[in-house]
Amino acid sequence: MSKEFWIGVGALGIALLLAKPAKKLAVGLVGTAMILADKGKELAINVKEEVEDIIAEAQYQHTQSKIKTQPETADNPS
Repeated sequence: MSKEFWIGVGALGIALLLAKPAKKLAVGLVGTAMILADKGKELAINVKEEVEDIIAEAQYQHTQSKIKTQPETADNPS
């Protein structure tokens, strides 16, 4: 058998030996990525809610200031 054949067998053997640790590492990395994705989604939801609250409060204040600055009419004396 040729030298190349034995190099191939050796490479295959090394790959098989490293397959389980590599798989464990890959599973761990994917799991960590999933955790980070969940945290990112949670952060995005919180930011969205805060922005919605700010917009609602600004709209309320804007409406209140318009009501205060409206001229009085004969039907609405103060």
